[in-house]
Amino acid sequence: MNKAVRLKKIISYTVAFIFIFMIALFITRKNAEYPPYTSHSPAEDGVKALFLLAERMGYETYRFYEPVKNLPDNSTMVAIRPQYQWPGTGTELEDLRKWIYRGNTLVLIDDEDNLYSSLILDITTSFPSVNNEYRDLVAHYYTAGRGKIILLFGADNYINKSLENVAPGIVFIEALDFSGANKVFFNEYCHGYKKMNYGVWDLLGTIEKVVFVQILLSLICLIVTGAVRFGRPQEVFEIAKREENERVFALSNLYSRFKSNNTVLKAQLNILKKELLSFLELGHNADTSEIILAASQNKMLESLNTAKILKTCESYIKGGRINTRKLLFLAKQIHKIRKEIRI
Repeated sequence: MNKAVRLKKIISYTVAFIFIFMIALFITRKNAEYPPYTSHSPAEDGVKALFLLAERMGYETYRFYEPVKNLPDNSTMVAIRPQYQWPGTGTELEDLRKWIYRGNTLVLIDDEDNLYSSLILDITTSFPSVNNEYRDLVAHYYTAGRGKIILLFGADNYINKSLENVAPGIVFIEALDFSGANKVFFNEYCHGYKKMNYGVWDLLGTIEKVVFVQILLSLICLIVTGAVRFGRPQEVFEIAKREENERVFALSNLYSRFKSNNTVLKAQLNILKKELLSFLELGHNADTSEIILAASQNKMLESLNTAKILKTCESYIKGGRINTRKLLFLAKQIHKIRKEIRI
């Protein structure tokens, strides 16, 4: 099998395997277990439906994985049933206070007991400016500096399963409308997600990452070992495939096969002698030694080593041995001399 075809098949199989691996990974990760009340989770206790609802209603929805100090202004943050006693009593609470006071809005969804005891209420000293009740769903709207805090009671009313009822969705969208900002950030930092972005690599487990790296390295090795060198290689001894050289080489092989080297060279040498007699203005009865002597005294013929070539041809013909390489060399030299004296 051709090496290039074999390499192509190996690469095709490897790419196909990676593709199947990624599909299988996507299917398994699609059903992965997430903590409750996170916008990543499509399970019954997740709030992905609430995230998609805000998106469908025209809001720019994002998931946020950093502390509050990195939140942009002119936006709304949604925190649903925070874990780990978020925002605590330290810098996170103070940063949240400053962010709200600059004119931003916090929508906090939690159970009633947690909301009333929450330290978030320390941010504002105002009484609720609006008490919104819709089908037993309560929402309190507070002002804090130039910003707002909106408390929605009953976190379980806003999970995926509960959104089969339209009432929680209406209350949530009214809260977003009241905030007046188009950018909505769902806080995943309060659920333990502390990375800025979640790409495919972040969704891979340790074993999957090791397997993927091994496949990638194998593919790189195949490409490096099987691919040709980039760029044109430098030709140290370049073969000039001119038409006359190819003809001479072909005839040399043919004559060598039929043991005709000496006869061919002798015929070419006789033609050269006749042309030299005319070029040097010698008589028709001049022998080879006279031609060699006259050629050695001519500057142009001397630069072509004509006298030496004539002697070498005579010696090769008398020797009777077959040497294809030498025959090719002598034939090319005879052709070169004939070409020069014709000019």
